[in-house]
Amino acid sequence: MKRILVVNPNWLGDVVMTTPVFRALKKKFPEAHIACLAVPRVRGILESCPDVDEIIDYDENGRHKGILGHWSLIRELRRRAFDTAFLLHRSRTRAFLVFLSGIPSRIGYDTKKLGILLTEKVSPLQGPVVHKADYYFHVLEAVGIEEDRRVTVLKHELRALEAIERRLSAFGIRKSDKLVVFHVGANWEFKKWPAERFVELARLIRGVDGVHVLVSGGGKDRGAADLIQREVPGLHSLAGEMTLKELIALLYRADVLVSADSGPMHIASSVGTNVVALFGPTRPEDSGPRGWGENVILRENVDCCQGECYAVDCPDHRCMMAITAARVLDAVNGLLERSKKGQA
Repeated sequence: MKRILVVNPNWLGDVVMTTPVFRALKKKFPEAHIACLAVPRVRGILESCPDVDEIIDYDENGRHKGILGHWSLIRELRRRAFDTAFLLHRSRTRAFLVFLSGIPSRIGYDTKKLGILLTEKVSPLQGPVVHKADYYFHVLEAVGIEEDRRVTVLKHELRALEAIERRLSAFGIRKSDKLVVFHVGANWEFKKWPAERFVELARLIRGVDGVHVLVSGGGKDRGAADLIQREVPGLHSLAGEMTLKELIALLYRADVLVSADSGPMHIASSVGTNVVALFGPTRPEDSGPRGWGENVILRENVDCCQGECYAVDCPDHRCMMAITAARVLDAVNGLLERSKKGQA
């Protein structure tokens, strides 16, 4: 049996965008054992990817930290006797670990002087704009593995969905009710839509019969979630109170997600939920949702930014402020009127 290892990136959204890689590998090698090396915090995503057979944690800040930790992981990889490794992550450390583990075929991007550690050196895709999903998939293309339908797909866990339904029921939200989820977080502050805008939107949506609004986010997003709850009494929040699998289940249960460029944006689209994606300093052409839910991208042209912008010290976040609650409401209403689920 062929044994394949995929070395994944670290961020939730990026991991979601690698799901077509696993589907293509399983299609090309249906009898193969396909494993993924990734940091523990993304395990819930990979466990929701139906084409991953095994997840190997790379606990870079814990048990695999330092020389002894690295040696422990190398021994673990050697025991599994992989034939081939696809390195989607451009990490020197990961490439070195894979090299020392003795995997005969090692395929990855020839960047950061990694070429000496690889058996198949892949040149980066050329072009002014390359979507991250295509960037990751190109490592497979380099060895002749193709996939035209690069849709990101995740499967929710039934037990997690049941837990979410119980929590929604405690909030007075029935299974028959429409649910709009606000995800208020993002990896970087300058990508976030302001909490004050979410407050405006919540007030507008709450005037629509049979539609409930719920706030989601990580622990660091509780401040924004609390602000929204204070300004819109009766609104409920699960920010910082869910496991990753429960978040996946919540986003599956939702009819519409409103989110900035974030991991949950990709998760929602990948479980078939409609998404209103709010973009400012980043470009949807690079990192927009690729799932099977319907996606509405909102982005305003501002004079300070015509492409990507990573001005973390931006004084006014005008690109995100330019997206009005009224415009988002129109997008939400349009998506609520249409069927949520299709076929992956």
